[in-house]
Amino acid sequence: MKARGRTRSDRLHFVVAVISVAVALGVTLLLLPWLYPTVTPFFFVAVIVSVGLGGWEAGLLATVLSTLAVGYFFVEPRYSFQFITIGTGIRLGLFLIAAGLTSWLDRSRRIALERARADYHTLKETIKREEAERTERRQAEEALRQSEDRFHAVAANLPRGAVFIVDRNLRYLLAAGEALQAAGLNSEDLIGKTIWDALDPTLAASYEPCFRQVLNGKPFSVEHESHDRYYISHGTPLYNDCGEVYAVLVMSYDISDRKHVEAERQQTEVALRESEEKLSLFIKHAPAAMAMFDRELRYLAYSQRWIEDYDLTEPMIGRSHYEVFPEISEAWKQIHQNCLAGAIEKSDDDCFNRLDGSVDWLKWEARPWFNAAGEIGGIVIFAENITDRKLAEAELRQKNAILDVVNQSAPTPIFVKDRQGRIIYANPATLEVLGKSAAEVIGHRDCDLYPNAEDAARVMENDQRIMASGQTEVVEESPDGIRTFLGMKAPYRNEAGEVIGLIGISNDITDRIQIERDRERILQQEQAAREAAEQANRIKDEFLAVLSHELRSPLNPILGWSRLLQKGNLDATKTAQALATIERNAKLQSELIEDLLDVSRILQGKLSLTVSSIDLTAVIRSAVETVQLAAEAKSITVAASLDAEVGTVSGDATRLQQVVWNLLSNAVKFTPIDGRVEVRLEQVDHQAQITVSDNGNGIPANFLPFVFDCFRQESGATTRQFGGLGLGLAIVRHLVELHGGTVTAASAGKGVGATFTVKLPLLKRQGDGEMERRGDGEMERGSSTLPLTGLQILVIDDETDSRDFVAFVLEQAGANVTTAAIASEGFLALTHAPPDVLVSDIGMPEVDGYMLMRQIRALPPEQGGQVKAIALTAYAGDFNQQQALQAGFEQHISKPVEPEALVRAVHALLTG
Repeated sequence: MKARGRTRSDRLHFVVAVISVAVALGVTLLLLPWLYPTVTPFFFVAVIVSVGLGGWEAGLLATVLSTLAVGYFFVEPRYSFQFITIGTGIRLGLFLIAAGLTSWLDRSRRIALERARADYHTLKETIKREEAERTERRQAEEALRQSEDRFHAVAANLPRGAVFIVDRNLRYLLAAGEALQAAGLNSEDLIGKTIWDALDPTLAASYEPCFRQVLNGKPFSVEHESHDRYYISHGTPLYNDCGEVYAVLVMSYDISDRKHVEAERQQTEVALRESEEKLSLFIKHAPAAMAMFDRELRYLAYSQRWIEDYDLTEPMIGRSHYEVFPEISEAWKQIHQNCLAGAIEKSDDDCFNRLDGSVDWLKWEARPWFNAAGEIGGIVIFAENITDRKLAEAELRQKNAILDVVNQSAPTPIFVKDRQGRIIYANPATLEVLGKSAAEVIGHRDCDLYPNAEDAARVMENDQRIMASGQTEVVEESPDGIRTFLGMKAPYRNEAGEVIGLIGISNDITDRIQIERDRERILQQEQAAREAAEQANRIKDEFLAVLSHELRSPLNPILGWSRLLQKGNLDATKTAQALATIERNAKLQSELIEDLLDVSRILQGKLSLTVSSIDLTAVIRSAVETVQLAAEAKSITVAASLDAEVGTVSGDATRLQQVVWNLLSNAVKFTPIDGRVEVRLEQVDHQAQITVSDNGNGIPANFLPFVFDCFRQESGATTRQFGGLGLGLAIVRHLVELHGGTVTAASAGKGVGATFTVKLPLLKRQGDGEMERRGDGEMERGSSTLPLTGLQILVIDDETDSRDFVAFVLEQAGANVTTAAIASEGFLALTHAPPDVLVSDIGMPEVDGYMLMRQIRALPPEQGGQVKAIALTAYAGDFNQQQALQAGFEQHISKPVEPEALVRAVHALLTG
């Protein structure tokens, strides 16, 4: 039946399609005059209606029928199916595509609409189902809330207890009650968490079996400890409507007080029993004679010593003391009565007459004892036989009297220490060494008396070792940190042979030790001086030998060729050769002499510079040209890499050329044939850097630190390969330092060449034509007057080179400079003619710059006490700067100082 119904419906859809197309054809024919040439609009409507009412199959049928109707009735030739041309085919094809697309779109719309209706019904059913679930959940939550309220009410009224509900996952659903708060917890700390998350793992492990038992339907009741409290907990299952256990209800009560009471009672009983046993044992085994009596003076307890001292026989418990000692005096009976009345009786030395006529000395004490009710239950008597001690004390007093005479008159320290190192006796000589009284020494240890803790610790360690070994030792100590004592320390023992301390006797050997130390120091100084003298003599002899060789060697060809020239037997070629040889050797000798003169000027501090702005490129090229012939003679390549962008420096062009020439000459001299020498000029930071490197012999590591020293050569032997006096590099270093620069040497070792690096501070040219050091402030050159013209400046420095350099820089800036080599000389010059500015070094012999400045500031103003002062020093730290300013200097400048910076500092100091 369903199949037949579906067929009738499909047929009805096709009928609708046919009727729709027929209506569209009729209307189009009726309205053709107004529609032509567009004759398809109503057919589109027919297709849309067919699709909307009959589906896509009806729409497809309407499309085909509309196409045929348009082709038959409206396309030429009309009323014929012979209309298939390209134009009509395209028009009909487009109509067919448009109608088919309309049919497909309508079908898609209907499918989407059906899906939307289905989704709407599904959503509606889901909303109904969720609403029902929410209703059920609200009802369950309300029931649970009411249940929780009841449990909360139970927990609130449960004294010192708590109520818990745990689900099948062991997660807390409820936790409330006073016991919970007493354990330092809140409900929020537990609810929603499992026992493993909320509790200590050990506690959770102990609870889990109980909870599992209840979840299986078996209640539990257990006493347990939690958070330092004791509880008794009862657990019972909770069932849902289906009769299933869904949670555990636990009710806990705090029984800590009861537990504590029971524990205290048990402890008290045990302690009482132990106390009674200990008291009995204590009294029995007490080292002194001891007895305990009741109010009737019957024995309750006694020590073994009591039995032995009084020759008694056991048993004694329950016997009367008066029965045991029938001869007891009335005085002792009165003492017993006084004690029973609450008094305490005692004696430090009481005479006890025995029946055999012997006499014992006793130290005793009698006192009442009290029962639990605070009443006097009897008396206790302690007695100590001190007869032996009395005899020993008498003997000791006699011995001490003898020792006192000896110790008081002994000139050397004598002392006694106990096992813990405390001084128990010190004679007057010991007190004099320590500089303390007997009260300040007796009972104290060395750590309390020695000024040096390390010395005290060492002495105490030695004392403990002596007492531990039991051997006598000779020791050397310094108790006051000044004098030295040589002494003997010996352990002393008691009657049992046990070491209980030590005795020490010392002699002052300070003078002898000092003499030995002085002799040793003098010997070391003499040896050092002898070695230094021998080294100086060796260097001097080597230098003189080298000097003699270097000065005589050029004379040999000069004198030889001169005599040949005088004879007139040489032709023109030989004559030219002779003259060239004489000139070359004369120049060599002149250079040697000039080096010696330069060194002499350096040593005397008289080497001066003619300062100007210098282009280092020209200086280096001139030096390269000078050594070029010598390099070509050995087929050595001299390569120069000069950066033309490097700025100018301030200095003496001749001396800087001498620096480069010396370095290049050395490189050529020590480079083998066909070698290579490189010279490089570049700018590094704010300095011009000149690097001279070669692939020659190199410098041994042990000689590298001395390569710039005067008169030092790697080898002074007659077999040395290279000549020279060893002065060139010393001159280089001094000239570079005079220009405010540095020079360093580097070599990987013998045979791998060497590299010398010179760094000089640069000048930079400002836009207005001024010259200044890079990185420094500006230096005024706008006017024709020098910045320090007419100023009187005093320079004090014990280093000649530094002093002359500073003086030269200041003089070049127009100042009148007075110099002094030591502080006292400078102070005298200042007081006679106070300068405008003082420039002083800090580190100087006898009186340093700080002391000098304080002396100057103590002067009145008319004698220079307020002179402007600059500290120029190698002490460059912040602390040194603060110290200089505190001493009275206005400025602190660190060495090395650049010339312009020094001039600016002086100018700024005066101009404010």
